[in-house]
Amino acid sequence: MTMNKPIMLLAAILLTAGAATSQVLINPQIGITYQNLTDPAEFYDYKAATGFQAGADLRFGDRFFFQPGAFFGRNDTLMRMGHGDELVLADRNYPAHANAAATVTPRVIELPGFSAPEAIGLICSVLPLDAFVPAGALWMQADGQGDRPEPVHDEALAAIRAHLPEGGGTASLERQAFYAHARTAFAVVRCSEDRPYGCFILRKGVIF
Repeated sequence: MTMNKPIMLLAAILLTAGAATSQVLINPQIGITYQNLTDPAEFYDYKAATGFQAGADLRFGDRFFFQPGAFFGRNDTLMRMGHGDELVLADRNYPAHANAAATVTPRVIELPGFSAPEAIGLICSVLPLDAFVPAGALWMQADGQGDRPEPVHDEALAAIRAHLPEGGGTASLERQAFYAHARTAFAVVRCSEDRPYGCFILRKGVIF
């Protein structure tokens, strides 16, 4: 379901174009993306990343142009992660950029349009969770609530448990402890989750 969102957005734009009476030009695009960080600090273990982008934009009008577009992009962050590396999945209130600056991949990876449970389902479909430690996934505790989960945690944990290998587990961290732990992660992914404390850390396992 979640993978269809970019396709649905593009389809909606194309349908709108078909109903328009002005001149419409459809401009499909595909290309390679390259991400790099100039002059990284000495303590950053940073490597440039390549990926791809595909989609289309539309041009309306003869003299004046309105040019919306929809694109799907991908980078190789998950492929560069090794066993034991951790990925922070942040809600939209999380200090994502400040956290990312301390990670191996010091730029936030944006995943707009997805709730935390949806994003976890998408990520865990290609990222194996670690069963060699007591907790292959961590979630942020609500202040003063201890390890009692909020509704966003219940939904996300259901998605996590659907992908946990045999022997895998989950655990929670107090908010400040979560921030401290997250600074040791490989990368930060920010989704559109707007419920408080909807933040998680996923630890990569192994593929047999």
